[in-house]
Amino acid sequence: MIIAVPKEIENNETRVSITPQSAAELIKAGYKVKIESNAGKKSFFFDKDYQDVNAEIINSKDKLFDGADIILKVTPPSTEEIKLMSKGTLCVSFFQPTIDLEKVKTMTDMGITGMSMHLVPRTTLAQKMDALSSQANIAGYKAVLMGSVHMGVYMPLLMTAAGTIRPAKVLILGAGVAGLQAIATAKRLGSQVEAFDVRPEVKEQVESLGAKFVEVESDSDDGVGEGGYAKETSDVYKQKQRRAQIPLQLPHVHTPHSLGWWKRKDMQGARGAEDIEKVYRFNERIDKEFLVFRNCDRIIATTHQQVELITEHYGIPEDHVKMIPPGIDDGRYTPVRPPHLRKLRERLGFAPTDVYCVGRAATNKGIDLLIEALPTLRKIVPEARVQLAVGANSERDQKKLSEWKGLCEELGVADAVKWLGYIEDEDMASYYRAGGVFALPSRYEPFGMTAIEAMACGTPTVVTTHGGLYEAVDFGLHALYGDPNCAEEFGALLALPLRHEALRERLSVEGARFSRRQFGWTGVAKRTLSVFERLKGCYQHLRDLEDDLA
Repeated sequence: MIIAVPKEIENNETRVSITPQSAAELIKAGYKVKIESNAGKKSFFFDKDYQDVNAEIINSKDKLFDGADIILKVTPPSTEEIKLMSKGTLCVSFFQPTIDLEKVKTMTDMGITGMSMHLVPRTTLAQKMDALSSQANIAGYKAVLMGSVHMGVYMPLLMTAAGTIRPAKVLILGAGVAGLQAIATAKRLGSQVEAFDVRPEVKEQVESLGAKFVEVESDSDDGVGEGGYAKETSDVYKQKQRRAQIPLQLPHVHTPHSLGWWKRKDMQGARGAEDIEKVYRFNERIDKEFLVFRNCDRIIATTHQQVELITEHYGIPEDHVKMIPPGIDDGRYTPVRPPHLRKLRERLGFAPTDVYCVGRAATNKGIDLLIEALPTLRKIVPEARVQLAVGANSERDQKKLSEWKGLCEELGVADAVKWLGYIEDEDMASYYRAGGVFALPSRYEPFGMTAIEAMACGTPTVVTTHGGLYEAVDFGLHALYGDPNCAEEFGALLALPLRHEALRERLSVEGARFSRRQFGWTGVAKRTLSVFERLKGCYQHLRDLEDDLA
């Protein structure tokens, strides 16, 4: 029996479904184990480690799946991966069968069996298969470590010659597997830890780890569901919970990504209003956004445009909203010297006249605009090409990709477009640098972080006026921007830095300075912390009330 282990394709997924040790045990048990090349690289398990235990390394996914009886994955397989499987194959993964209905249907039609690890019941017999608990343990541990990096205080009590620093106060919401591990980790780091859970029986577990249990009095096991799991509580309990929040005194700062109002407005141009509402339920989304905005203490918007939308269309006072742009890792996204750039382009197959673009296979990303701009660009710069890094993991994405490739054929520019597919995160900076120009052709973009990252790498950048970024840049100094509804204009703008060396150098130097100065992590973090600093003491009246009640 053959077990196949493919390389994970989801963004930022660093796990691998089996380790070399597990592979050795399976081989000893009589299984043949095949591993896709570099499947374990991000988990620091290399091909040689698997070969040392007699696992076979396969370089292509279709050969890997060919004849495989069992396929082991962490994330759910893509539609393309499913189509490579044979009838009778067992695929073990963290499936989402109630969400990925299309995938379930495809697998059913093909005679493929799926096993979702996180749905395996937590019983004594299935203890070794409890993948959910093992991952939750890690999540609880990492959550505290990641949080400690971003906190403005130290976790433990520190006594120095200069004085004493009090330990941090940490509140853990939920005392399940992840929550208990988070409590233990925060406590080991020296913090004062409190924890809350709707299940009163976990109080003993919380206190056994040295934390204080924040309790909401209830006449029944309101939050206790079947098997001891938490369930949604009653309205009466929720009311008691809100009253119990007085002692917490925690300011709430909210940062929206994209806004439902704008997305609805932008998408209604391409599809009917009824169709849009049926699929995306924008009215419900906008109502919930409104409630969040009204109930938080401050909103951090990422662009001036977002500030205007929040104040105008959600009725939020202007002094309630602070504009702070997203940040970039300015230690990672940096320009390189010309000799290094030449070698980089040679290695990646780029020319100095290539336009680079990265994005999802979504209409709002405007890939069709870039393709339609290409004939104009090639009239001015005949040797120009477009290098497109567009991922397509779903059937809908593949359909969109096919449409764009058909558009290339229709316009006679198919030979000038190179489809790069998914780019590994660690390689992103190299691809940004390799392009002669970076293009962000989005029809709607809350901000446009890819453009900022490209600018920080010293690559001349062209964006559209429908993204949040264009308002922040000076045209012709930091970047160029144009109308997303005019392909000829966008094509001419792309050509300008390729044709004119002085402009290209100015955009490269000034764009890098601007993006690193305005959007570097350090500056953005300071501005974000200042919002929280201003909220210190905003619940002092509740503390006074608490004292009066005591």
